[in-house]
Amino acid sequence: MLYKNILIATAFSNNCERTLNHAKSIAATHNAELHLVHFVEPLPATAFSYAGTTLVDEKRLKSAREKLAIAVKTLGIPAAQAYLNEALPKAGIVNLAKKLNIDLIIVGSHGDSALAGLLRSTADAVVHHSICDILIVK
Repeated sequence: MLYKNILIATAFSNNCERTLNHAKSIAATHNAELHLVHFVEPLPATAFSYAGTTLVDEKRLKSAREKLAIAVKTLGIPAAQAYLNEALPKAGIVNLAKKLNIDLIIVGSHGDSALAGLLRSTADAVVHHSICDILIVK
């Protein structure tokens, strides 16, 4: 199988660098175009009782933008091929993959934390709803 368009879906977890390096290597082998996406999920309503909505969201968005900029440099891709999405990743990854004609989605594994359970459910949804290959990097 020759991959032409690869989408890296990242949560900027502990193994993000390893995942980016794998993706970069696969893209080089296949002469493929890389795309990168990160989702800043909506906060639960209870989060807004302690701080203004704008402060909480802007802090998270700023952090995500900074991490995305670093990842873009690591991958050597144009900023236009990096996407910051304020939505739930389960459907968002699959929808973006369809829109960009992606033939391989690469995601990183997230260990055994409580957050990992949530992220595994995202990976599970992507695996079951995607129409292309999926690579999970441990």
